[in-house]
Amino acid sequence: SSMQRKLPSFLNTLSLSDTEKALDILLTPQEYETIEHRIKILTDLASGIPQSEIAKKYNVGVGTVTRGSREYKQHKLFISKYFRKS
Repeated sequence: SSMQRKLPSFLNTLSLSDTEKALDILLTPQEYETIEHRIKILTDLASGIPQSEIAKKYNVGVGTVTRGSREYKQHKLFISKYFRKS
């Protein structure tokens, strides 16, 4: 995205378990759900699943998937490396 966001520098010093705890403190259950949903959409896009099929699969609007598709196109190498089906 055009707007750069910077995580608080203290997150760089935390262990994985402390990072998880910090995120539990910072994020609501709905925010976690939103992130999980976005990860699933990006994973499906990286797997080549058509946008309309992803929208139906998760019962979301095509606009939601299109937003993910824009991010996918901008960050294809990163997303393909880290957001893929296991």
